[in-house]
Amino acid sequence: MEILLINPPMYDQRNQGTSPVFPYSPPLGLAYMAPNIRALGHDVTLADMTYCSKDQVMTKLREKDWDVIGICVLTEQRQSARALCTDVRIECPDAVLVLGGVHPTLLTRQVADNWDCDAIVIGEGETTICSLIEAISRKTPLGSVAGLALRDKDGRCMRTASRPVIENLDVLPFPSYQDFDLNAYKLWTVFEDATSRRDSKESITIITSRGCTARCSFCSTYIVWRPGQKSPGGWRGRSPVHVVDEIELLHKDYGKTFFNIADDLFSVDEERVIGICQEIIRRKLDILWDCETRVTMVSPSMLKWMKRAGCHSVAYGVESLGDWVLKRINKGIDPEDVYRAFKWTQQAGIKSRAMLMIGNQGEDEDSINATCDFISRCRPDTVQASVTKIFPGTALYHWARKQGFIDDAYWLTDKPAPYNTVENSFRLMKRWEGRILERHATGFEKLLRKLRLTVEENTGISISRKWIDIYRGDDHLWRLTLPGA
Repeated sequence: MEILLINPPMYDQRNQGTSPVFPYSPPLGLAYMAPNIRALGHDVTLADMTYCSKDQVMTKLREKDWDVIGICVLTEQRQSARALCTDVRIECPDAVLVLGGVHPTLLTRQVADNWDCDAIVIGEGETTICSLIEAISRKTPLGSVAGLALRDKDGRCMRTASRPVIENLDVLPFPSYQDFDLNAYKLWTVFEDATSRRDSKESITIITSRGCTARCSFCSTYIVWRPGQKSPGGWRGRSPVHVVDEIELLHKDYGKTFFNIADDLFSVDEERVIGICQEIIRRKLDILWDCETRVTMVSPSMLKWMKRAGCHSVAYGVESLGDWVLKRINKGIDPEDVYRAFKWTQQAGIKSRAMLMIGNQGEDEDSINATCDFISRCRPDTVQASVTKIFPGTALYHWARKQGFIDDAYWLTDKPAPYNTVENSFRLMKRWEGRILERHATGFEKLLRKLRLTVEENTGISISRKWIDIYRGDDHLWRLTLPGA
């Protein structure tokens, strides 16, 4: 059978006040599926169409008589994926159209009822897609395949039996990197200070674990990785040897030197992290890498091993230093945990990155002041601040829905995920964001940020490096794209 797996074109939301996020790596979700499908004897084509035009998409659809077409759907790109479904039905009417990814996993019934598709893969897809393709090939009922959502004879959404997650991730083959031009992806920004070449093609993203042990109110990760399970969440990590085998392959065969470990929570298992570091050192791999984790899941000894193995930076999900905000969002940390982790990271000689959110439940002037004090006291190497958005499946979404702020019908529009303006206005939160970034800035940048903050506080104009936006209250009115954006 001929199988086409597509990452749809980017949906441009700039005119709605949201900047696009450009990928640093090929779509790993699709790349993980291809090897097992090929092992069944089927032909698979992977198409990352992020930057493709409508004409290019249509050319790809007309390339072969596809038997199965799978589309990856993210919430912020859902309208692009939905439009692609329409194109598939016109150009490939005989193909079985399958959707997967975060968005249809979280809003399965809505997608099944409103999108033109034949099946939805819920959650982890590597095993489910193979069983689905075999059922299609053998012409057996799709209802016998676990892990799907289908429409019954009356057109109603029905779920098949839940599929257990893949507990041992080492059984998965490495992603099909050979199906992509790995030099087409931009340098991961964390490593920009580590190379003298602005157009460096040496960075790539890898995943060494799945899931998360936390239940933060703004995040749906723990649901996505174990949908329909009695105990959602959990965490599963690949073995050190398996991880470093992949790193060595990408380093030696593809020339990759900078590795973004994109796990939601990298350092759950300290022994595993140290094992990965020791294996990198044993193989004498000259690489740099970064990761993301919680402030409660590092130790001085672990960080020393990470530094020896080439760890360039660690990003911590701090969100806020307001103790009451941390409790409201169920973060499971306190301010002292934050101060301790940043101290240990800096002592180990690793760059620290504070990921902050402005506008979570309970946010006020006092919590912003506490966050600013943290920046002055700890001096993180990088501060990444953003206004909180509301995504489906999260506790924050369920709370906002109870407040009458949003309902499920919102996700049938083409609007980006909304900012959490239930308690604070967008302009106020942008002003808070400006204060935080100004507190972190130094030298001439600090002066420019003070000037920008003054302008933003007194007008509806918001200025960034690439955009100039005009707001009236919380309504985005207009965006000017600056040269080079």
